[in-house]
Amino acid sequence: MQKLSAEELLAQYAEGKRNFNAVDLSEDNLFQANLAEINLSGSILRRAYLPYGNLTEANLYKTDLQDAELGDIQLYQANLSEANLSEQIYPEQICATPICKVPICRKLICKVRICTMQI
Repeated sequence: MQKLSAEELLAQYAEGKRNFNAVDLSEDNLFQANLAEINLSGSILRRAYLPYGNLTEANLYKTDLQDAELGDIQLYQANLSEANLSEQIYPEQICATPICKVPICRKLICKVRICTMQI
């Protein structure tokens, strides 16, 4: 798995690259990052800092987001199937995040782990 810095990711994304599957972005600062339609499937974003980011239509299949900061992030139509969100989502984060405002039928959230519970 390739370790990528936030700067490297943002530079490659700005050049048009969208496929970043199986990369390690642990503890990276991606505050307000606009990463719509990015593919981060199988990636590690443990303790990543992503508030106010845009992950609209992102592929987060099997992505490890454990302890990531996701306050006010946009996840409209993101694929969160089998993503690990445990130990990082608190009620105030969920309620401030647009994921609450999206009809559940448009979300891919099968087998998502949230705070040691599966939905």
